[in-house]
Amino acid sequence: EVATIGKTEDVLDGIDELCARNRHFEFFPLLHSKLCIAVATNPARPGDATVGTDDPQAVNTLRRVFDTVQWLPGGSGLYDKLVELALGGEAATTRTGPSYQVLAHVRVVRFREMEYTVPAEAGPACVREILRTVREKNLPVCFPLEYRYVKADDIWLSMFEGRDGCSISVHQFGDVDYRPYFAEIEPIFWKYEGRPHWGKVHTLDARRLSALYPRHWQDFQEVRQALDPQGRLLNAHLKQIFLS
Repeated sequence: EVATIGKTEDVLDGIDELCARNRHFEFFPLLHSKLCIAVATNPARPGDATVGTDDPQAVNTLRRVFDTVQWLPGGSGLYDKLVELALGGEAATTRTGPSYQVLAHVRVVRFREMEYTVPAEAGPACVREILRTVREKNLPVCFPLEYRYVKADDIWLSMFEGRDGCSISVHQFGDVDYRPYFAEIEPIFWKYEGRPHWGKVHTLDARRLSALYPRHWQDFQEVRQALDPQGRLLNAHLKQIFLS
């Protein structure tokens, strides 16, 4: 796994080649900044060695810097310059080893997350609109986005059913009210026919979800009803997404 600092626009401009060239590729655009962290993961070759280390506290460092300057006039521009100075010259880090070590990352920061999967071809436009909205509305958020692709499958209510998908995640620190930020961003996902991650925050109900799964929504409902005719396995949230 090789992690590098790059420019978000450069990554988006070359996203097709980056995905074709690597077994796994994802990147993390930094809000209020031109930079991103790009991560390419491939089978190790003879001679590959670990270089550098992950910093699980990096997102907290970004937060401290952002909180220090964002309230100032032109604070977002100053934050962008500080991030550029701090990260622009950072060397790539490389991790090698068994997959269970390389693919897993330490998470020490509590956060809430909303993730939608849009059609793969819509990914760049969608993430650009999110970044532009954060910048133009000066939203007080600095937790990086996450962007990756997953191939289509045939699972009835999979976010990738019938189409290749681009999954984009937005996050907010666990001790901050996430709702104002997510409310600004969620309609952007709807604009690009996004399907929400079933296990993460979203506000869709059964009526809107059914339109996102036209081929198998009713099939699923029939199976669910047959297995649980009295609705004993439904809590308030499941009633909203399956029945309302």
